[in-house]
Amino acid sequence: MDDEIIELLEEMTDEWRDELDQLDSLTQSCPELELECMIKKETLEEVIRKVDSIINEFVVIE
Repeated sequence: MDDEIIELLEEMTDEWRDELDQLDSLTQSCPELELECMIKKETLEEVIRKVDSIINEFVVIE
């Protein structure tokens, strides 16, 4: 995989991790949003795992 694509994917996962942190803060400040935030966090975590897996596969291949 092209290094630029890998770098872009890594930047995206970093942004998603930042969003996870923001969701944690939001949950603490607005408990009524806990369920919605939890669902979004689970989705983001799954996407991050999948993208990390793709990155790792292509890094190993190269």
